[in-house]
Amino acid sequence: PGVPTWIIHLYKEGENTPFLTTTALGDKGVFEFKNVPAGNYLLCEDFGWDDVWYQTDPYEAGGSSWLATEDRVQCPNTTWGYRVNDLKLGEERYSFDFGNSKWGSVRVTKIANPDSGLFNFTLMGPNDYAETKETEGSTESPLEFLKLVPGAYNLTEILPEGWEGEQTASCTDGSNTVEPGSITLTSGLQVHCVFNNSEHGVITGRKFEDSNGDTSGANENGLAN
Repeated sequence: PGVPTWIIHLYKEGENTPFLTTTALGDKGVFEFKNVPAGNYLLCEDFGWDDVWYQTDPYEAGGSSWLATEDRVQCPNTTWGYRVNDLKLGEERYSFDFGNSKWGSVRVTKIANPDSGLFNFTLMGPNDYAETKETEGSTESPLEFLKLVPGAYNLTEILPEGWEGEQTASCTDGSNTVEPGSITLTSGLQVHCVFNNSEHGVITGRKFEDSNGDTSGANENGLAN
């Protein structure tokens, strides 16, 4: 779908102040500049919400770098836009599209009983994404995996060495229940997972042969079977 009320700037090439500004309109997010003089221009979007949105076009996001091409260029406001060369009077240019997606997130609440032990959580996803966060016992506030692009993710828990007990894990996107190992993020989706771990108790004792009948096993041999 289109994004309305998004501000689009037209810069004269070599200048840092917008020459013209307009706003994308309607549910298709259409914008238009009319009566533009002949010349060379840069077409750019006003992108001030990088904690919520990121650009996917005019250059694909989620990769390791953003590269300028012949008609795609970094704008004076540091966003990425289009170079419009040699626009002539009366000429119309089309198909300058800006794509944006919202960052997704995965948050993890840890409940540990007893409230001790080092627990690690690893999230793996698109483009070789992998991140690990840890908590000592229960979390006071959720562990946060932020600024995630759409795609398939796998969340796993690494338990303390030697830990034995009961484990439950569940995730929700606010409307649906999802499995930690099969999280599919769409634009702006936020998933919250709860991991509950209760460690088994331990009861120990000693079996011995009471050879002298004094009921004390301090100096007696143990019995294995």
